[in-house]
Amino acid sequence: MGKEIEAKFINISKEVMVKKLEEIGAVKVYDERLLTRCAYNLPIHDKDAWVRVRDEVDKVTMSYKKESAQSLDGVEEIEIVVDSFEKTREFLKSVGMFEKAYQETKRMRYEIKEKGVVFDIDTWPGLEPWIEIEADNEEIVKEYALKLGFDWKDAMFGSAPLVYEKMYNIPSDFIKSKCPILSFDDLPLELSEQNKRK
Repeated sequence: MGKEIEAKFINISKEVMVKKLEEIGAVKVYDERLLTRCAYNLPIHDKDAWVRVRDEVDKVTMSYKKESAQSLDGVEEIEIVVDSFEKTREFLKSVGMFEKAYQETKRMRYEIKEKGVVFDIDTWPGLEPWIEIEADNEEIVKEYALKLGFDWKDAMFGSAPLVYEKMYNIPSDFIKSKCPILSFDDLPLELSEQNKRK
């Protein structure tokens, strides 16, 4: 099982970050696109593990993910490419998986191929954009965080629900298991302006 080695830096300006990425030699892989995903509970109870199907426009992936710690390499992942978003959803339901959430996000990707580093600028409903820096080892992630002007103490690790918990007065498990639809057009009341942390 592979580990994701990535750090996120939240509340960024997309325009400023794109300029900085281009200044350090990163090349755009694709423009911002809408990604749709469905998350599933496992038949065996494990609150830290889930299955995700994601339509990434040019491919559809199915992933098993397990969050073991809030650290640089705290998420284990097995990912495969599948041929249909809807058929994969049907398959998972038919083998007893419970679809707990439909989620939309927007993503723009840059990379520096020769260094094996990927930069994803993500926007989730109700949140300011963030950047995820992913590479094969911790040193490269830290190196490029510094090149982009970030302070390592501001790095966040783990999945999106932790960002929601930081920004709103909600527990992280609200997004994980109590929010069946998370879309740009229909925000749940829990993600209202009044519920933002001061």
